[in-house]
Amino acid sequence: MSTVTRLTVDISGYGNWITDINCGSIVNRHSAVFASICEVHFTGEPELIPWFGDAIITIENVVPRNDGHVVIRLQSNWGTALPMRIQLLVCND
Repeated sequence: MSTVTRLTVDISGYGNWITDINCGSIVNRHSAVFASICEVHFTGEPELIPWFGDAIITIENVVPRNDGHVVIRLQSNWGTALPMRIQLLVCND
């Protein structure tokens, strides 16, 4: 039976960097992992909301590993750290 799981991770960073997200037992090397990224903004509410700012942010590589981690290479053209949200869709057969 196929499964699809959505995960949300809030991070901060700038420039080119690699982040390692622990997804636990739902990820292995055969998983298909799809990722999106956006800035997030604090509006006074208890949670951050997606935000379309001036920074260009890209996800360049997404690698699921057998230990439950997903390694992602990111790039931001902004000169200082920005709050961002990565959303992952993990598909397993």
